[in-house]
Amino acid sequence: MLSHVDYIAPENEEEVRMTKIVHQLIRIPEGKISTIANFFDLGINSLELMKMQHMVRSEFQIELHITTLFEHTTIKDLVANIFSKEEVEVEENISEQIDDTLNDLF
Repeated sequence: MLSHVDYIAPENEEEVRMTKIVHQLIRIPEGKISTIANFFDLGINSLELMKMQHMVRSEFQIELHITTLFEHTTIKDLVANIFSKEEVEVEENISEQIDDTLNDLF
């Protein structure tokens, strides 16, 4: 499923890297994934958002809550949000819980 929004190319390195993550999840060519397309309109479901959370953590070496992915559902909005100082959280306990959940699912 492809979102029916105008194509907006990534404007910075973080958006390029996030576009690659989305591409890995849904296999739409990177050049067709607009940074303003809603993840759900692109066909990403809640299970894939959990995978995305793990991929973002690995790619950017940051932690973010799964709720952040539900609240910020475009590449542009998510990148702007996770790189704002108040949203980046590194909590080992949460990271371990996420790892356990992902290991149980996969």
